[in-house]
Amino acid sequence: MAKTLPPHYHRDLQRRRALSDPQWYQSRKYDRTAHRRAHKEYWIKHFGGVCSDCRLTYPATVFEFHHLSEEAKKRVPNRQTSYVLMLSRERAARELKKCVMLCANCHRIRHANIGYHKTRRKVT
Repeated sequence: MAKTLPPHYHRDLQRRRALSDPQWYQSRKYDRTAHRRAHKEYWIKHFGGVCSDCRLTYPATVFEFHHLSEEAKKRVPNRQTSYVLMLSRERAARELKKCVMLCANCHRIRHANIGYHKTRRKVT
């Protein structure tokens, strides 16, 4: 009978390694950040590099992905950008096909216009 691992085994293992080897932790953190930025820049180029509403060009850090339909949403790209951008390109493409790319300002305006407030419930 195979022994099952505790639910947080890998996370705890990495925490212990980070405490014992800070250089490994810094290197890992840098690599993951670089990987996420590269994937985000790939998708920004794929979407044309301009905001869909104001048609202006901004640095990659300004862009966010807005779902056109709440019902079609499986993941929230802006809250879980790390997760979506770390997926395989095919899975990320399926999710991002349901989105438009907006600058942060236009994204806030869109949500204000459809009536969302801090609790993410539609205001009637």
